[in-house]
Amino acid sequence: MVSLTRWLDPILSYFADKAGLPRDEHNAYIGGEIVANLADIPTDLLSKGWLNKVIHFAAGLIAALYGVFGKDVPTRLRRELIAFGEHELLHLLHVKPDEVSQVKLSVDQFLSAVARGDWDTALSAILRTPEEVALALGLGTPSAVPAVIAETVPLVPPPPPAPAPAETATPTTAETAPVLLESVPS
Repeated sequence: MVSLTRWLDPILSYFADKAGLPRDEHNAYIGGEIVANLADIPTDLLSKGWLNKVIHFAAGLIAALYGVFGKDVPTRLRRELIAFGEHELLHLLHVKPDEVSQVKLSVDQFLSAVARGDWDTALSAILRTPEEVALALGLGTPSAVPAVIAETVPLVPPPPPAPAPAETATPTTAETAPVLLESVPS
């Protein structure tokens, strides 16, 4: 029987038995999830912005449709493909707060660069640079001077301006010092 994750059955079957679930259904679903998570690694490592979302969506749609409508697809593989597809399609719903602005920024940068014919900037808006990949893998350190992309819009608003410095206090002298205690008669 064709399966992406049959090699995980000895481990997954233990949990299916403990939970009282049918082994084959449980193993196929969890196996599809494991394969999807493994597929996320290179996708997230190499792409960013809107291209990353498009890749997840396309992979999920293809896998889910093939799992549902594919002819002569074994039941186990069908379940794995559907689980893989669901995982990838749910990337559209699982959005971090800053991710929406990053996707919008990458669309704006990409379209602007394509209109100018600046293909290096267009690609850097949707693909990670070697430095970004190395940093993500823990092989590099952030550079002191960030790479500047044409027409870059900061993702984080600049800090508010510092308050104006307070007037400098005049040093206290004996003549201007307040008298706290007057001499006490003895």
